[in-house]
Amino acid sequence: MQPLIQDFRYRPEIDGLRAIAVLAVVLFHAGFGFTGGFVGVDIFFVISGFLITSLIVKDLEAGTFTLVGFWERRIRRIVPALACVVLVTLIAGWVVLLPGDYAALGRSAFFQGLFVANIHFWRTSGYFDGAAEEKPLLHTWSLAVEEQFYLIFPLLMVILFAITRFRRRGLLLSLLGLCVGLSLGVSIWGVIHWPVATFYLLPTRAWELLLGASVALLPAPANGTREILSGAAIVGVVLPCWLYTSATPFPGLAAVPPCVAAGLFIWATGRRHPEARVPFVARALSARPVVFIGLISYSLYLWHWPLFAFSNYLSIEPLSAGYRCFLVATSFLLAIVSWRFVETPFRTRRHCHSRRSTFAMGAVATGLILTGGLAVQFSYAIPQRFTPAALAYAEGQADATFIHDLEIRDIVAGRLTPIGASIPEAPVDWLVWGDSLAMAATPAFHQYLEAQGLAGQAATHSWTAPLLGYFKGLQFGMGLDSLEFNQAVFEHVKLMAISNVVLIGAWSGYEQESADHPSSGTFEASLVATVRAIREAGARPWIMLEIPAQGFDVPKVLAQYEMAGKPIEPLCAKPDPDGYAIVNTPGLVERLQEAGATLLDPRPYCLSEDGTHYRVADGGTALYRDAGHLSTHGAAVIIVPLLEDSLPAGSIP
Repeated sequence: MQPLIQDFRYRPEIDGLRAIAVLAVVLFHAGFGFTGGFVGVDIFFVISGFLITSLIVKDLEAGTFTLVGFWERRIRRIVPALACVVLVTLIAGWVVLLPGDYAALGRSAFFQGLFVANIHFWRTSGYFDGAAEEKPLLHTWSLAVEEQFYLIFPLLMVILFAITRFRRRGLLLSLLGLCVGLSLGVSIWGVIHWPVATFYLLPTRAWELLLGASVALLPAPANGTREILSGAAIVGVVLPCWLYTSATPFPGLAAVPPCVAAGLFIWATGRRHPEARVPFVARALSARPVVFIGLISYSLYLWHWPLFAFSNYLSIEPLSAGYRCFLVATSFLLAIVSWRFVETPFRTRRHCHSRRSTFAMGAVATGLILTGGLAVQFSYAIPQRFTPAALAYAEGQADATFIHDLEIRDIVAGRLTPIGASIPEAPVDWLVWGDSLAMAATPAFHQYLEAQGLAGQAATHSWTAPLLGYFKGLQFGMGLDSLEFNQAVFEHVKLMAISNVVLIGAWSGYEQESADHPSSGTFEASLVATVRAIREAGARPWIMLEIPAQGFDVPKVLAQYEMAGKPIEPLCAKPDPDGYAIVNTPGLVERLQEAGATLLDPRPYCLSEDGTHYRVADGGTALYRDAGHLSTHGAAVIIVPLLEDSLPAGSIP
């Protein structure tokens, strides 16, 4: 019987394809034009599926395959460099990160040690979680996907080989094709309904690895077509790196072109005979400098992201182009050192000669990662590194008491967030309706209404403008359920005969149209129409203008500046009469007032005593939770006085 795979030679063009993938990822993170460079990870998945399947099938046909042997090779390939990066990152985090962020890093390391980093990042990817670009181990989610695949796929191949003794190639391809179709179908559905889970989890990524596995089983194409196919494939790999953006729903259907193109390139550059002509594109990607980047691609992928994450964490302003170039160069330097002195000695058995020593090394390395992560947790992220004043500022990051991110089903069932006085069977006098800024304001409304003996509710949902018939999409599908959510809230207003409705939102974000974040229509018209609808429903509409956003993470920078003995005031946002949403849209205030809305302006209550800037701290405590959301303390200091002045008890409807 003819072997399923005949071309077992080293193929330098695949290392060249690796080079394209890793450069796309690094340049994307560096902000150098590759807005869709995240597809490089998907290209890696296809390559991994192809190579792993080739090795497994070769050994299965020779009768030499063992699961232990397979996993030994994976340990040699993955663990040494990964453990080195994770442990160095934990040490660097001790120097750089505030306690809350260092604790989050420790958790990331721990879950990576359990091979479930992707699940961890999925579960901690809420709207109020830390900025993705400041999570030093975020990129390890893709390694966890591969590690989980490596635990399952060899078992699947052993079973498939046992049940496909005849017509093996066709049956294997059919079964793998079925798995590809199922996983891709779930991914297409999930990118709409469960976008974050679809991005991170194996079931919706497995088809990419299985696509590479299927390519390994295909016979090489005829010589006459290889040149055209390989050229078209490389175009299909590169174009998404340029054309996709962070707003592209991904993976889903958008992942198909780069993955199919990567698989097509691998297939088209395969050879039926050793003397077959190598396509031009394959020769170009086999150039020594390109191949070298492919060889160090694993270490380059591992090292580059912690460098960028720590730099983003420490920088208030966006990183300059020169500094980003420096980070890319440093990433290459660390990758070369890591490849030469960490990866290669273990992969070539210069270290850990035997299988037993390899598994021992894997156990020790994993144990160190787990221990390091737990040590950070059980030491409470070593808060003694900071002064009490800095810690008091940093505590603002952990303020999560106001976060009530409701779903459509909550509104339909009447499970809104209760605020104000707790009076059985009392009518609902006030409703706070809006996005995350409304969540941040809710504690102030609760405090004020409770003092007035009034009952209220809050209907809040992240990145959801409280406007009827309007939505604005964001990454991971946020905002796309706004139409249904807001309609459900409006029906609740009518059902409960609520007297007052306060609309709160990040108005400037909705007001500005963007090709990357498509919306359903005109913001101004939707706002006026919503005010009129509320008025027609018998309620009084109120609109709270935006809290001035700061250009930095307030608790973090306050703590850092406290440690450095530097004044924070020069960084604070300054009054800008020409840059305020709603107020400076020609004629909008008048149209809203004609429709029956009353505006609440918090800006005067945010000003410093001398009126030169907007405050970020009060009494040694941060007024903001991040750059734009008030902390619970901030809401009490700023919004409660606004309500007391704007809604005197005697005039409340």
